[in-house]
Amino acid sequence: MSLRVNLKLQLSKIKKVVVVKYNTFEKATFDEFIMASLALHTKNDIEAYNYIEDITGSGSLNPHFKYLYKQALQFDKNQLEKIMESSYYPILKVDKENWYYYYPQLDLSEYRNKLYQGDLGELDNVMDIIRLAGVDLVEKSVVVDFTYNKPEPFWVTLDRDSVELTLKGEQIRISEQLFNEIRVDELTMLDKYQGTLFDNVSGSNWKILTDSVIDYIVKNKLSFFEGGKHYAIQNDGCRITTVAKASGLCIYQEENTRYAGNKELCEKVANHIINNDLIGLTRESILLNIIKYIKDDLIQTIVNMSLNRADSKEIARCGLRLLESGILRGWSSYAQESFLKFATGLALQNLYIVNNDLNYSIDQLLTLDKTKLSDKHRYQVEQYLKDLAAKKATIREITGLVTTSGLRERVKAITADAETKRFSRLCNDLIGHVNKDLEKASLAETNQWLEQAIQLKAMMTIIEQKLQNEVKK
Repeated sequence: MSLRVNLKLQLSKIKKVVVVKYNTFEKATFDEFIMASLALHTKNDIEAYNYIEDITGSGSLNPHFKYLYKQALQFDKNQLEKIMESSYYPILKVDKENWYYYYPQLDLSEYRNKLYQGDLGELDNVMDIIRLAGVDLVEKSVVVDFTYNKPEPFWVTLDRDSVELTLKGEQIRISEQLFNEIRVDELTMLDKYQGTLFDNVSGSNWKILTDSVIDYIVKNKLSFFEGGKHYAIQNDGCRITTVAKASGLCIYQEENTRYAGNKELCEKVANHIINNDLIGLTRESILLNIIKYIKDDLIQTIVNMSLNRADSKEIARCGLRLLESGILRGWSSYAQESFLKFATGLALQNLYIVNNDLNYSIDQLLTLDKTKLSDKHRYQVEQYLKDLAAKKATIREITGLVTTSGLRERVKAITADAETKRFSRLCNDLIGHVNKDLEKASLAETNQWLEQAIQLKAMMTIIEQKLQNEVKK
């Protein structure tokens, strides 16, 4: 059995820098060439300084030449002879750009994402590796920059007789003793885990079990155990956690299973929410997602429990679909009240069968089969229609008087003012509605038009008087 798991290892890591001092060459200036020649051919400093005094006196070149002479003295005879031959002057360069990590417990170095056996700075071919082979080397040293000893995550492959960790894409085999020394154990709460601790595991994506993982499982009320595994109820599905023990490690694996098309999972979730009264902790989006795939009796229970807490248009619609399908029994009073706010058509008709004592509006009663109304509601509807018909008759009577009187045309013969304009506007608006829309007008529209009709009738007298006054003129 081979098991791949992600866990934290406290592996020592030292950042080291390879410091290389080497000579590069530039064309020598005349002054540098002269002083290099002086350093090569004079026997001692006194002779050299006397020469400098002779050619410069007390001028500004004196200290300048002495500085260049001292600099030239740092070169050996071979270097000075090369300057004489080529006129190229050696310039000391210090390279501190090449750093690497050394893992002492593994005796491995990591340089530019590649691994090398041993401490890179001490390898014979280090200059080839850092691409400085062939330079005029003056000095090479290795400097420790920083030592890390902080736990870091590594992928580890466990087999019956071997342990391998993955480092920069390579599998590094280590002893079981070293593995136990560097493994970070962050688990003290295993006794609080109520699921099964499996021992037959395989595959990948396993992680080391920690207290934080168990704490999440223990405190997550919107979850349950099934088949020894932990199911965390989420928006689109469940996160299933499997806990196991292998090679002395407690590990866990997570997978996400969606609700879509998964009737078995959705009914498990629904039963857990119902049996543990978790509606108040469950987001509406979760309920709507699982309702699509569960049995009608579970849907009805969830709708009742949810609407007993608060109104919800979307949850109510789920119940209304069951009402439309003929499920009339078992609805709570809160659910019925919520249905009343959103029900139409067949759902409203069936709701009336369920409970005709709800506070139905007259508009809702008007859409129902009159023969199935209670005596109270039938009387209410009849009185409403009778009152509505009477108001419409009054409107027709008034508009008819205006039409037969001819005032609508005759008012054009007098000087326009606010009253004549108001009269004409009422005529145009009201008579147009009466001709087109009065038959199907609601009570609210009818009441509005009746008020206009009454105003119009009152203004007929005013307009008649204005016309008589106009004739007298």
